[in-house]
Amino acid sequence: MERINLRYWSKERIKCLLPENFVNRQIGEKLFQAMETEKIIFLYGPRQSGKTSLIGWLIDELLKKGIPPQNINYAVMDFLDLHPFISDTLKLVKLLYQEAIKEKRIYLFIDEVQRLKNAGLILKQIYDMHANIQIIASGSSTIEMKEKIKEHLTGRKIEIMLHPFSFLEFLKAKKALPEEVIRKYDIEEIKELNNLYWERILSLWQEYIEVGGYPEIVLFPERRDWLYESLFSTYLERDVIRFINEANYQKFQDYVRLMASEIGKIYNRQAIARTIGRDVRTIEKFENILTTTFVLYRITPFYTNIRKELSKAPRFYFWDTGLRNFISKGVKDLSIKGEILENAVISEILKSLKVSIHWWRTKGGAEVDIIVMKEKERIPVEVKGIEEKKPKLTRSLISFIENYNPQKAYFVTYNYYGKAEYKNTKIYYIPSYMIGFLKDF
Repeated sequence: MERINLRYWSKERIKCLLPENFVNRQIGEKLFQAMETEKIIFLYGPRQSGKTSLIGWLIDELLKKGIPPQNINYAVMDFLDLHPFISDTLKLVKLLYQEAIKEKRIYLFIDEVQRLKNAGLILKQIYDMHANIQIIASGSSTIEMKEKIKEHLTGRKIEIMLHPFSFLEFLKAKKALPEEVIRKYDIEEIKELNNLYWERILSLWQEYIEVGGYPEIVLFPERRDWLYESLFSTYLERDVIRFINEANYQKFQDYVRLMASEIGKIYNRQAIARTIGRDVRTIEKFENILTTTFVLYRITPFYTNIRKELSKAPRFYFWDTGLRNFISKGVKDLSIKGEILENAVISEILKSLKVSIHWWRTKGGAEVDIIVMKEKERIPVEVKGIEEKKPKLTRSLISFIENYNPQKAYFVTYNYYGKAEYKNTKIYYIPSYMIGFLKDF
């Protein structure tokens, strides 16, 4: 128990769980709300997105709330000698109870849980004892978590995904604006914020698109190149190589680099297979690895009329534009436009607003970059980086409005904020760098 129970830890060791430069994450409050359900909490996401630091923050917050150290346990499954101890669930639960103050809840944090053999069964056994033990488990590999964990825990778990920094978290890390300004706003409030700070925010948005949101890279920009090199090589060695044979290892890397140059384009698996020199099945496997390990995000078309609208061709975007830029060996033109801007906007919507998105195109060629699905609403979002005072509505956006009559639509601009109306649809012109500031769509 000395290894995992905070009762035996020095103040310095406990303090080391929370980095000095920790940036409060948007999902922090959601984690505490999830713990009120008493279900197992799964915190997952890409490597180096800050999961271990977030666990340190949770432990620090619990201590501040008066939870005694002897009721908090932290085990890292990178240490293989801890596996037998965690796996003997009857003994583990007895020891947790002996150490703890009985009337208080017990917390068990298990980091890198996918490394634990039979992890799902072990967690199920602890949960089913109804022992007032809150389990918070974290892991990087969704592939392994699906195989080892999820099948045993139906109805017993809540899954929470941690991405690299959103733009707001990036701004907090940079301390680039007054703290009270870095928050969520209603769409009607954005105009004043834009008037006051647009030049500074635009410059930082451009930097964010270039370097991405991986916390260590944001906090230590001078280490950027070798941190990305380490991140990508570790990803290949730990998350990829076990799922592809040696003959496909280099082909997988070729595929990732190709996808970095193909973001936002209509995806043709057969053409990609010919380019890479592998069969379609292998290419599909590469896709699944990249999406389940949080490198790529797949967007499928929105359609209601299969005769007139595209229904199958997906598009792929990177969860983090900085990683994309590293893989493609940087970008020569960092002006905020085109596919890289689309990628950044899509990533912000997914990280900050937690909605599902699609894209739309008719067989006649009308096309809208993003369709946000929110309950029964279908909200079109046209992304343009044009430096105009007030950009004109595109024919494609008008076509979608005429076909689907949405209550509102968004036109993403360079730095222009404004409002308009077309038929019965409210249209909001909003700068791309303000997407992450929105409370809601």
